[in-house]
Amino acid sequence: MSGLERTIAELAMPAVLVTVLLLPLFGFFRVTSQTMREQPMRAVAVSLSLAVGAVGGGLVCLLFFGLATMDTGPRPEVVGAVIPIGLIVGLVVAGISLGGYAILTLGGPGRRWALVGCVLAPVLVAGAFPGAVGLQQRLETARYEEEQAQERTRADPELSVSIVDVRATYAAYEGEPSAIETLDVTVTIKPTIDMQLGPSAIVWPRFNLTDPRGAMVSTDAAPGSPVVLLAGTATTYRLHFEPLAEGSVMYVVGPPIAGQWWAKVTLEDADDRDYVTNVQFVVPAEGEAAQG
Repeated sequence: MSGLERTIAELAMPAVLVTVLLLPLFGFFRVTSQTMREQPMRAVAVSLSLAVGAVGGGLVCLLFFGLATMDTGPRPEVVGAVIPIGLIVGLVVAGISLGGYAILTLGGPGRRWALVGCVLAPVLVAGAFPGAVGLQQRLETARYEEEQAQERTRADPELSVSIVDVRATYAAYEGEPSAIETLDVTVTIKPTIDMQLGPSAIVWPRFNLTDPRGAMVSTDAAPGSPVVLLAGTATTYRLHFEPLAEGSVMYVVGPPIAGQWWAKVTLEDADDRDYVTNVQFVVPAEGEAAQG
């Protein structure tokens, strides 16, 4: 998202909520003011606003009642639960309706066309709310993607990681002619400081490998792996994955394929400090020589 889009997304929902709060207050004070008190259209506007509020509250009651009884059928207790919700929504909608009328009377308190505001204001607010929700979701998605991008490029200087001897076999799977059936990699970790790995249900380090489309395979170090990593000393881990085995891979777009992969290596020391390093490596396509 651009800077302007981000600003609009951040302000959209607060603006809608402030409008919902202030518009009824403005409508009440405007309609009860001395200027409006003798206007014949005032009574019509109040009646129309109450009618619009009743329609809005009634629709909300029907919606909640339908959702609550979709699987169980009508129940008396549901009616008692949705009526207060409908009353609150109806009062808010009526207030917004009256506020719309009040705004249009600023051009002249006796103008009949100001009654249009009784319907126009609730419609505009009702349309703005889902738009604000959509912008908020886009903002949250953009923030998540930024966090993922930052996490993917994280490379703590205390942890040097290299990946060699990448080998894969392939099979047709779910429409992908060359999905990776098995993957073997050799990971070498060389810390710049002495590390005592922390006691945990996890056997550190943890390895998360992600393919070009986002499919991920994960594993921990094998039981019995070293719990002390010495500065400048390389420790080697040979990892084997079977991504097509049930439950072995997470993906949305499709099963894992060859190409540029990311490896995220995570470990935690005895003082609960975590270290993360991300490195790229290439999984050769079917028929190509192994990497490393």
